Amino acid sequence: MAAEIVVYNSVVLTVNGEAFPDFGSLVVPVKGEVASITDGEGAILRRVRVPAGESVTPWEWADTEGFTLMAIKVEGGEGFVQVALRYNAPTSTDDLTPTGSINHWKDRSLSCVGVAMWDTERAYIHATAATAVGETSDIPTVWGNGSKVLGVADRLAILNEGDEDVVVTMLVVPK
Repeated sequence: MAAEIVVYNSVVLTVNGEAFPDFGSLVVPVKGEVASITDGEGAILRRVRVPAGESVTPWEWADTEGFTLMAIKVEGGEGFVQVALRYNAPTSTDDLTPTGSINHWKDRSLSCVGVAMWDTERAYIHATAATAVGETSDIPTVWGNGSKVLGVADRLAILNEGDEDVVVTMLVVPK
């Protein structure tokens, strides 16, 4: 029996008692996706404590050998963390095992209001840092570079720069 991932997404802004716009739905899924796991085998659902002023690495490639979906949320009504996925060049187009040759991090902030979600482990990277993060004609330079690499995520890091510990819940569904 294969597993199914169904994602729902909704944001409602209420102004003077009126919701607008009604963005997304908790009734109609964004999309359903079949995952090649049975009985939850290999899926990771864990709570991770991120100590004040420290960072943790709660996921690496070897844990699931890639993912179909990764989602992270800050628990409770307070908390703020930096979340970063590291990308590397894959061994080949058929073997996505990271080579460790580029080590390019893509960072984002996450508060207790939102959820960070990746529905693919792939992202463009480049061995030259300026090309990887630079801008050309108001778009990322890497998009137009002929020697870009479609990298694969191989490590997740979470940084808590606050004064109190933060707990995050993460879900990683393997391929």
